Amino acid sequence: MTGYWQKVLQRRISRRQALAALGGGAALAVVGCRQEAPGEAPPQAALRPGEIPYAWQLPDETARAVPGGMIRFFYTNDITGGFDPYTTSSRSSTLFLVDLAYETLLQLRQGPGIDNRRIENRVWEGRLAESWEWVDPTTIVFKMRRGVYFHNIPPVNGREMDIEDWRVTIQRLQASPYRVTVQTVADLNRVDFPDSQTMVVRLNHPYAPGPRLFAYGASSFWIMPKEAADRMDPNTQVIGTGYRQLEFYQPSVTLRFRRHERYWLKDRPFLNRWDYPIVTEKANRVAQFIAGNFHWYQPLPEDLLQVRKDVPNALVYRADAQGALPISFFGYRDLANAPWRDERVRQAISMVIDRRSRFEYFRNHQELLQNGIDQRLRYHTHFWAGSVFWLDWTNGDLGEESKFFRYDIAEARRLLEAAGYPNGVDIDTWWHTGPNYGAQYVESAQILNDMLQRSGLFRVRPHPITYQEYLTTVWQRRDFSGLALVLPWTGVDDDFDAGLYAMYHRKSADLFRGLPDEQLEAMLDRQRAELDVGRRTQLMHELQRYLARKMYVIPTEGVYDVFNFVYPWVRNIGWPQHSWWLAPDTPGREG
Repeated sequence: MTGYWQKVLQRRISRRQALAALGGGAALAVVGCRQEAPGEAPPQAALRPGEIPYAWQLPDETARAVPGGMIRFFYTNDITGGFDPYTTSSRSSTLFLVDLAYETLLQLRQGPGIDNRRIENRVWEGRLAESWEWVDPTTIVFKMRRGVYFHNIPPVNGREMDIEDWRVTIQRLQASPYRVTVQTVADLNRVDFPDSQTMVVRLNHPYAPGPRLFAYGASSFWIMPKEAADRMDPNTQVIGTGYRQLEFYQPSVTLRFRRHERYWLKDRPFLNRWDYPIVTEKANRVAQFIAGNFHWYQPLPEDLLQVRKDVPNALVYRADAQGALPISFFGYRDLANAPWRDERVRQAISMVIDRRSRFEYFRNHQELLQNGIDQRLRYHTHFWAGSVFWLDWTNGDLGEESKFFRYDIAEARRLLEAAGYPNGVDIDTWWHTGPNYGAQYVESAQILNDMLQRSGLFRVRPHPITYQEYLTTVWQRRDFSGLALVLPWTGVDDDFDAGLYAMYHRKSADLFRGLPDEQLEAMLDRQRAELDVGRRTQLMHELQRYLARKMYVIPTEGVYDVFNFVYPWVRNIGWPQHSWWLAPDTPGREG
């Protein structure tokens, strides 16, 4: 195993040499562009020559919209556990469907010119709620939007939404077995309905991220019809208020949606149909996009250059903050006497990891740079690097604690000596050999294991095991000694309170990945109760520095921009999809 990372580095040498020959960088090139019609509004934000834009930097093309047409995307797997987001056994695939057909109370304001990466631009506006407000630190009042109609499917039959729909939905959410819901994340006290247009949500404590739980994400609140209580089965029927209405689902073939004719947003959507063929193999998805059978595609980094070559007329735009948060966490067995009870040993483990080499390797970064594509890598701390509260340790934003993320074998050795381990430390490492954590998981674990061994500071005993053994012994019980490698933590969002609480607060039960620390738990409780954005930002930064020093888990990698390819006849993509439209000359426009 000790030669694994050496082989990886050999695969990178030619890339580095080529980059050096270019003087360490290359000018950015436009991956794809299209000529706009004369007189069309320019992009909403100035772009440097050759820069690839984000969607919000593209022009507003609403005024020229031509209604009609069918857009073709794809989906990667079947929905096997039922359609109900509150009870399904295959929640990740079901949430994809849910976000297409159901709606939440709030939404993040977005569109041309609105950069949501900036905290001051993150405005929560009404969706199925006409308005909302904090009336005190533990009370949120929502006013129901009038003129909202459900899809015209029996037994609901396109009736207007009423407050009983909200009441039934909150009851179903409270009964949900999933911990990551409004009920548990925000510590819901009770919900009152004082009149036919009002819902009052009362929390047991102030919860600053509260509004986003009513907007999107795995913990969200999707409005279902009251018939879900007794007259319809939401595991087999999808009846929401979204602008897309499920037309049919054929396993292993396709999901197809049609336009909701009584959608509450005037004149939307512009499209008539959405088709999502189920294509499980990546090579087939790439081929289908190149052939023009899909209108949109997001290639993996290793495929990006080939897709650009094969579809030179595509418009390419950025989507930021992609990537899970890989964490390595410690087992409970023999923990009381383990060397890593000492934070200096945990810090030393962190400092023998070459994060830059790992991240650039997995993202194909240098080759893309040579071809003018900058992914804008951002490295995780214990905060997901897509969070609005993230601090960049590569720039020293964590202060003195930034050093614990840097690759520094000599400093790691000094830390071990100071902790009483001048001859190094024996450590067991654990990972599973299944496909469950994605295509790169096993390789990522092997590389990290190799880095620990090659540092000369850790004598590693590797334990690659089956997924089932890992699930019960390592994940559920933490009944192992040593370090479980690179778990891809996917419970991430732009606020990241829920992820922090799950990982580091013992109230999260079996989700807890840290080590007991009452001071840390008090800091977690304090930040989520602070409703002032400025003060909460300061608390989150203090919390981030504290976690960097304690190093209860070992984070690696980061987030990166991905690049979406769309054919030039897909228009207005700076807006949500209800405002996308197809040009009149789109091949096979009506499907």
